[in-house]
Amino acid sequence: MIKENIELAIHNITKFGDTDIFPFPIENKIIFDKKEDIVSLIEDFDSKDIKEVLSSTPPINVNSVINSGYTGFRWGTQIDPIWNIYYLYLVLCLAGSIEAKRPKKTKDIVFSYRYLPNSEGFLFDSNYGWGTFYEASKEKAKKHKYVLICDISNFYQRISHHKLENALKYLGDNSDVVARIMAILSNFSNSYSYGLPIGGNASRILAELLLNSVDSLLLQNEFDFTRFVDDYHIFIDSKEEAYGKLIYLSKILISDYGLSLQKSKTRVMTSEEFLESMEGLPNDAKRMMDISIKFDPYSPTAEEDYEELKTNLQTVDILGLLNIELKKSLIHQSLVSRIVKAIKVLDMKSKIGAIASIIENLETLYPVIPVIFITIKKLFEEFPNEFKEHIIQVLIALYQKNSYILQTDNNLAYMVRILSEVNSENTLRVLNSIYDNCKSPLIRKDVILIMAKFNNHSWISNQIKEFRSMDSWCRRAMIIASFSLGDEGKHWREHNKQQFSNFERVVSDWVSTKKQENIHWSISL
Repeated sequence: MIKENIELAIHNITKFGDTDIFPFPIENKIIFDKKEDIVSLIEDFDSKDIKEVLSSTPPINVNSVINSGYTGFRWGTQIDPIWNIYYLYLVLCLAGSIEAKRPKKTKDIVFSYRYLPNSEGFLFDSNYGWGTFYEASKEKAKKHKYVLICDISNFYQRISHHKLENALKYLGDNSDVVARIMAILSNFSNSYSYGLPIGGNASRILAELLLNSVDSLLLQNEFDFTRFVDDYHIFIDSKEEAYGKLIYLSKILISDYGLSLQKSKTRVMTSEEFLESMEGLPNDAKRMMDISIKFDPYSPTAEEDYEELKTNLQTVDILGLLNIELKKSLIHQSLVSRIVKAIKVLDMKSKIGAIASIIENLETLYPVIPVIFITIKKLFEEFPNEFKEHIIQVLIALYQKNSYILQTDNNLAYMVRILSEVNSENTLRVLNSIYDNCKSPLIRKDVILIMAKFNNHSWISNQIKEFRSMDSWCRRAMIIASFSLGDEGKHWREHNKQQFSNFERVVSDWVSTKKQENIHWSISL
């Protein structure tokens, strides 16, 4: 089972990404291509004392605030790639037991991350999710007079390691795996006794284990409720009952788990108000929300799936919905995210028109900037050169005026990926400025890779002198970039290879293999 779970962790991360927050790192491609080497590295981790491994090969994680809405922010963590695989692998060793621990009654109540892995790399049952959570809530609301809506404040950041460790131990004879997971979490949280890294599947599975105990208590006390992660809908027939349930849930969370409910999001609504709030979209918007935008280009039925998606989206006025949202002061974030993702199926004239409208209204669309930048990056190659240049000019202008849109590292990182599409004096100048002024490895590593992609030999040759003082993310990027320097890069690698970590050697071997297979191979972000 050890190798099977390592391979499942690798398959899941390389196919679906290590988080749903940050740009996919180039390491995911390396891990996919060098799977056997990575399996060996993880098996080596697993054969040694975990504290020794953490000391000799310490994880370097990237933490950043992520905009949530117009004025809210949350914390996100991109875990060191090798440690991310090891962390997920360890959790997968227990994931089946964690799912089995969830009461059977919760199959119709709890709709978040029901563990059901398959050969395609999926970890969770696709029949459960935010959509089914809302559908179940609507049906329950019809049978009651009131709905209590609440969610846990800063849930992932406040999860107690002590409570989580106890819950893991209750699963059975797994003391070594539990000890390794807890040692990793302690390291990730800088020895604080609380908090899970946000964004990856390992943390999602552990979070569900912790809340499973709360689910059991609510069921024992005859709560009629639904839950998706830390969001609760509780169904009652009087305001007195609503406040009684609210007080009980608050007591459990505070006294047993050190957690609390968000005051601003906790409210009691009549069932009519609740149902109206969920049905308050125009028909076109409702249809848009009902259509699954997910598309797997590597599926055996990819061509048929894409045609089906196009057919479904033809029933919706995508541009009309976009224009309606752009006229609002506050957009419907979920709807706009779906609209932006759906632009890919429009004809070229409509694509250009939609993207042109979007980049003229980025401030209005601030809550969904990552989705916008991802979509622009995917479509960029299709656009005519004049429109490409226009997009680049808009983005550079945002950076030069220090727009708040680019003041979070994550948004800036996605913007940098778009700049990687155009090698010009303007982009080189801006990328150099970003590297000098931004300290986040999330961005600096990509600038190194882009400079190598652009064959900016003088810049790489100058920056490579700082290799030994670089963080591990930038070191790996610089090893890749060194291949753009020809003989100079070869001599540099020979001189420094004794300083390379095991993973850095895998990175170097990966690029060397790519170059041997195709002398015209270039870096792709």
